[in-house]
Amino acid sequence: MKFINSYFDKTKGVSRVELKHLNKIFIGTAKALPEDLNHCSEFYGCELAEIKAEMKAYTYELKLAKREYRIVKKLIAACEYNKRFDKESSSAKVVYRQKNIIAKKVIRLENKIDKLDFEYRQKIKMYDKQVERLDKIRK
Repeated sequence: MKFINSYFDKTKGVSRVELKHLNKIFIGTAKALPEDLNHCSEFYGCELAEIKAEMKAYTYELKLAKREYRIVKKLIAACEYNKRFDKESSSAKVVYRQKNIIAKKVIRLENKIDKLDFEYRQKIKMYDKQVERLDKIRK
């Protein structure tokens, strides 16, 4: 994953980050609420936008991995349908191993997306708590 560009508009509170992954560009955006415009941070907004872009990139990679898994699964089903197919042959073991590798990749990507989503939500909660503390101090 390669960082390409970031942008922050202070007047609108919009952050935008572009990442390149698997030869595709993924754009993540984060927008501050109107009441948060006076104390929103460029770095915080870009951090949230970057997490969103990463989630989009990994979701795309997950989609490709699931497609590859379905193809290998159909290939195995077609081979097993043949009476002369030997599950103990070296070529069959290679196909089964490939299926397991892709299945692990799918699980890894799903976990990574869940982790990023949790991180995104936690950052928003922490920011809200900090804003509440600042508001109490100001009053």
